[in-house]
Amino acid sequence: MTTKPMRSRATEMVGRWSFRVSAFEFGFVGLQWLAFGNHWFGQVPVIPASFLAIADALLLTFTGLFTLAAVVAQLRSRSLMWHPIGGLLLVVGASWIAIDTYTRFFGDR
Repeated sequence: MTTKPMRSRATEMVGRWSFRVSAFEFGFVGLQWLAFGNHWFGQVPVIPASFLAIADALLLTFTGLFTLAAVVAQLRSRSLMWHPIGGLLLVVGASWIAIDTYTRFFGDR
């Protein structure tokens, strides 16, 4: 009889935190889409857009690496939770929204 391998509490915690951080980043990028689409920063917001583009690039890179590490940690124990996979999907969605935001509102200027 084989027993199901147990995942550690640290692996579960990293998975949950990866989902939370990814959800925050998804909301942050969604708010940027609303802000630039409704011209909350003005007609041509160069300085806020530059700052937010750099912040998005850094945050999405680190969040993506963190969620990938959480998924790999889950795969190692051969016991998956939905948190890291959901976090990875949120990072991919946030990246898509961020790229769409900057190309739609600033691409042809």
